[in-house]
Amino acid sequence: MRDVVRMQVANKRARLARKILVFIVLAFGCCASSLHARTAEAEAPLRAEWRPEHARFVRGWSFWAPGAQTQAGASEGALAPGNGGDWSTVWSWGDVVDVAGSLGRASYRGAAAAPEYAFAYARVVRDADGPAQVSIASDGPVRVWVNGVAVLQTDGAGPFVFDAHRAPIQLRRGDNAILVKTEHRSGPWRFALRIIPAGAIPSRVAEITPVVVPSPDGALAVQTDAGASTGAPVTATVIAAGGRAMAHGQAERGAVLRFAASDWPDGAYEVRLETRDATGRAAAVHLPWYKGDARVEINRLIETARNAPDDVAGDHLRMLSDMALDRAGGAADALPDDGWPLAHSALMEFEELQSGGSSAIRPWGFVRLAYRDGVDASTQYCRVYLPPGYSSDQRWPLVLYLHGYNPPNPPYVRWWGVDQRHNDSADRFGVIWIEVHGRGNSQYTAGLGEQDVLTCLNEAKRRFSVDEDRVYLTGESMGGSGTWLVGSRHADLFAAIAPVFGGWDYRVAPLFGVTFTNPQADTLPERYLQEAQSSFVSAEGLLHTPVLVLHGDVDQSVNVENSRHVVRMLQRWGYDVRYHEFPGFGHEDLNARDEIVSWLLSHRRVAAPARVRIRSMDLDGASAYWARVLAQEAPLTPLQVDAEFLAPGRLRLDTRNVAAIALTPPAQFISGDRRMRVLWNGREQTLTIPASGEATLTAGFRPGETDKRPGLEGGLSAFIATPFAIVYGGASEDPEMRRLCREKAEMFAALWARWQHVQPRLVADRDLTDADARRYSLLLIGGADANLVSRRLGARLPLNVSRDSVTIDRHRFAASDAVVQMIYPSPLAPQRYVVVVAATSAAGMYFWNPAGFWNQTFGFPTLAFDWTIEDGRRVSLAPGLSPHRGWIASGVFDSRWRVDDRWIFAGDAGLRASSPLRHAPTPDVTAGAPLADYAGRYQLAPGLVASVVQEQDGLSLAVPGAPAERLVAEGGDAFGARSSSASIRFERADDGAIGAIVINTGGQETTAARLR
Repeated sequence: MRDVVRMQVANKRARLARKILVFIVLAFGCCASSLHARTAEAEAPLRAEWRPEHARFVRGWSFWAPGAQTQAGASEGALAPGNGGDWSTVWSWGDVVDVAGSLGRASYRGAAAAPEYAFAYARVVRDADGPAQVSIASDGPVRVWVNGVAVLQTDGAGPFVFDAHRAPIQLRRGDNAILVKTEHRSGPWRFALRIIPAGAIPSRVAEITPVVVPSPDGALAVQTDAGASTGAPVTATVIAAGGRAMAHGQAERGAVLRFAASDWPDGAYEVRLETRDATGRAAAVHLPWYKGDARVEINRLIETARNAPDDVAGDHLRMLSDMALDRAGGAADALPDDGWPLAHSALMEFEELQSGGSSAIRPWGFVRLAYRDGVDASTQYCRVYLPPGYSSDQRWPLVLYLHGYNPPNPPYVRWWGVDQRHNDSADRFGVIWIEVHGRGNSQYTAGLGEQDVLTCLNEAKRRFSVDEDRVYLTGESMGGSGTWLVGSRHADLFAAIAPVFGGWDYRVAPLFGVTFTNPQADTLPERYLQEAQSSFVSAEGLLHTPVLVLHGDVDQSVNVENSRHVVRMLQRWGYDVRYHEFPGFGHEDLNARDEIVSWLLSHRRVAAPARVRIRSMDLDGASAYWARVLAQEAPLTPLQVDAEFLAPGRLRLDTRNVAAIALTPPAQFISGDRRMRVLWNGREQTLTIPASGEATLTAGFRPGETDKRPGLEGGLSAFIATPFAIVYGGASEDPEMRRLCREKAEMFAALWARWQHVQPRLVADRDLTDADARRYSLLLIGGADANLVSRRLGARLPLNVSRDSVTIDRHRFAASDAVVQMIYPSPLAPQRYVVVVAATSAAGMYFWNPAGFWNQTFGFPTLAFDWTIEDGRRVSLAPGLSPHRGWIASGVFDSRWRVDDRWIFAGDAGLRASSPLRHAPTPDVTAGAPLADYAGRYQLAPGLVASVVQEQDGLSLAVPGAPAERLVAEGGDAFGARSSSASIRFERADDGAIGAIVINTGGQETTAARLR
């Protein structure tokens, strides 16, 4: 969750609102941490590490942009939130505050743009009166007031240099008000401010600050350092696309180097400036530069992309075209006359692709790996930054970085850092640095996100010279959780991992108000959910993988108790774990990248340990090093393995819930006669290691080709992690069923496109080809009565649906106006599924929830059941209870894909009997009042207001930050949401007027009072 400004005021709203609807995507914020947590009382036993005051920049600000006409005036120093102006509070991710981003303004506006202004207000707390200095860097003129007194003013636009401007100030004990007025015309709009105690020497933030300076004769002129005039000399190299060096030069700090560029072709260039700090450590900065008119090259990119073939390379070009257009403002001609830096990265990458792309595999190189994901035929990307000395003649360490959750869920070209061409860790530590996209907001859980991480790693190993014993994993926030998940499920790939304020277990500390601590949540599915939702569910696998955990102690997005918990747990087990907690830091940049990379590089992978441990909630994650679980005894139950070679040919194997396991012993543990004695759960067996190296042990169970196995073990959500097609039925004699089958299919496709920004395969039953049936998992919407493919497969699937019942593998369930969804191995294709959605009536199909396969807010899989049968019962559940309590029935198949009574979960009969039954809308169903009566504003939480809007043909429900949801009248004051199973009920006040709205999703209800 980097390089982004978060809205502080959205935090409390978002934590409450996330409990409202799974189909509503809300903004996700992070709270400001205290700048200086001090007290006059005695120190606490666990005291915070003392750091000098100037170690922190001010990151929490309130902004007001009054408009271009505001001029400097004597009264400006008294401005503050609540004292004039419409202020918004933001929290900068890092030390540099992006004013343009905070206000949603354009940075490049054209060379002739009129000035615009913004005010920023912050409080700084001191424990004593005394002198200090205010220090600020900015891209343009600024004026600073402290406690209403003007203390600093700069004129003219200059380069952004940390601590460039300082002024003495007098601070008082307690709160001190800092007010900054910034002016902007065009270009970056930023500032960075910190308070420096009198006489202190602040730490140096950047070794050099080089800038391109105007040159009227067309030459390229570069000042080696705008911030200092002493230090080691600076070497400059001008580089064209593909790494071709156009010119070299060297000069002292602060001097200007000039390069005649008249003979260079038009296009994108970089200027690399290298020097050393006082300790001799190398430092480098890259400056972009463009020769010619970037708009001409953008149009050439657009035309090339338009004519590119339908393959990965063509998609790569189209993505760059979209990126350039997005940065330009929608058209090449819309790019401001000084806005070439916005498109520089895309244009340089375009030039490198035009030359074959391999020219980017070089020292200091940037390579964007691209591959087609068969799941939905989309092209996915990850960014690779190569170190300064990169050569295929040696093996290089590799660091995989996982990004955090991005609340707007933007298309790829708007994600953080996608046009960043250099990475400081790659440059300074000599590592291959890879930033994975992970299918966006997918939580890196088993399925899409995890697959993307592993695919990118494998592709990197194929393309680059990687030292497989020095591969590392790190990430922040959602990426920190992904580091725990991927790192523990695939510990044999990594030498060490470093999760940063990521990883959660709702039983330890609630996340956005969600908790699973309800003692009544005692059913097997609920216990499974409690385990499966934890980032630490497979932590046992980290037996040989050192872990560095970092977290701020006032993090209000991911509670620090999560990290404290898992660190204590690993310490109890004797694992290699190190914890760094940052006092006073919240969900923000911890400025710890050097610490992380240095620590990672101190470890090498243990490739063939004598002992392995496994804990997994699924077969696909139940493998490590030389042990791989093939079958389990019971579903929805952890698989556990603790295995150790006591000597060559002698193995202790202790397991839980393991029916079959494959062993591939390392050579040093194989005896001369290749016979192995295995003490499995106290019973000795003897086996011979075959020439293939892999032997299989079973506990009275031999997996068959059609049994559940890794990669094909079910759970309805597993469907979306396979290449799939949506097939809607058109064969029903009931026109309403035909309409609903198509509508539900289109809803599923629209939800996928909203999440993944690509249209999935959608086809009518009559148009599905035999080739596609053999290639894809099939989501068959409509049973045998409504879908030709379901009808064709009917005899090969354990499902039968009648008007009044659903039968699954000879188990009959009475069901009227109900819908069943069931996952099963595809009879038409190996390693593929069919998911059949069938209903007892058209009214039952209405209640199918296309949004149920993944969490619509966060993107993690939600359905571990292999089948569910639902109707219109509207139940109300306490937090922590699973919605299956309100269904007719649900269940999980056994290892043979058969129904076992032990894993059938009937709904709560008492709860269902006492709950109202919803009815699907029919043409004669109308609302209980004119639609205008329902329209209005409803307060979900303080400051968070939902709107019910009357449209020409109905109502829609809108929540800030989420697409509007169409409502369908179900009779009286009850409505349903078209794209999910959520129900909406309007409640009346004593006078009969609509007074509130009650939203029910999966049994969880939220009431919002109407605002008058």
